[in-house]
Amino acid sequence: MRGFARSLIGIIILALIGGYYYFYEVRYRGEKLKEKEKSRKIYPLEKANICKIIYQHDGKKIILEKNGADWLIKSPISAKADNKEVGTFVDTLSGIKVFRTLQDAKCDDPEFGLKKNPVIITFVNKKGIWARATFGKVNPTDSYFYTRRGEDQKVLLAWIYPKKLLQKSLYDFRVKKVLSIPSSDVTEIRIYRKGTTINLRKTGVHTWKLEAPIKAKGDRYTIEGFISSLVGEKVVRFLDTPPKDPETFGFEKPRLKISLTIKSSTAKKPGTPSSGKNTMEKIITLLTGKDRDAGHLYVKVTGSPSVMIVKKSFFKNADKKLFDLRDKNVWDFDTDTITHIK
Repeated sequence: MRGFARSLIGIIILALIGGYYYFYEVRYRGEKLKEKEKSRKIYPLEKANICKIIYQHDGKKIILEKNGADWLIKSPISAKADNKEVGTFVDTLSGIKVFRTLQDAKCDDPEFGLKKNPVIITFVNKKGIWARATFGKVNPTDSYFYTRRGEDQKVLLAWIYPKKLLQKSLYDFRVKKVLSIPSSDVTEIRIYRKGTTINLRKTGVHTWKLEAPIKAKGDRYTIEGFISSLVGEKVVRFLDTPPKDPETFGFEKPRLKISLTIKSSTAKKPGTPSSGKNTMEKIITLLTGKDRDAGHLYVKVTGSPSVMIVKKSFFKNADKKLFDLRDKNVWDFDTDTITHIK
């Protein structure tokens, strides 16, 4: 019995030690470490829950909001944002930490640059909780930025890499493609050039048919390459408040006018009588105008107030002739179906 009692006491002691270790060393101290780590962050918000960004610098304000999985620019213009660019911005800034707090330093000291023309970035999460940080000059060692959190008067040092994260422009945040659409969603193409119209219609996953000015099989590879060149072209610069006179850019008599019919499928709302997906259709018309200079020209999507400046090579890739777009094979059959040659 005495041996059993000693064993039981030993088990109880081990249980107490184990309980102490779990609740204090693992759970309690672990939570304390998490709290300490959170207190070091400039932005104490979970990056996955950030749904709004307000970027202020040089008298300008850029507002971005998340809509589902996509980011949108809400101000000073309404446009799609570059999800990758914005995602990197949020990931990096939401993870920066305080390196050191400067004791007895006043945030209004011009040396820190926190009062005169600083960069102010505010994050807002899904619950409407916001976190703001002000970024001033770089310290003398060119390693850290002088920073302050919210309305706190303490001057902090924070390491931020790359430094260009604090030098963002509207151009950086926005989608920089001429057309922000999936190539596979294009189902019809109309090319208007010098009084002639070429009409192409998609008849299969990778098959196209010429319907005007003649009826013929389309060259799949040329047509798909043509669409890719339109979608993939990068905008060099956006003119968001251009002169209203169309003659400034040559859009009243465009050198080339291209209309694309886009069909995309979206899931139906719950509760609708039919199952499956809705098919949405829209037409996007692209105009190419005058040359801006030796290497660039003006391009515009009708309905958008912005004028885009792109490289002149864009026109060369877009200016397809009838011969380019029709199938040039002598035999009109699938070579994979050949079983015998005489």
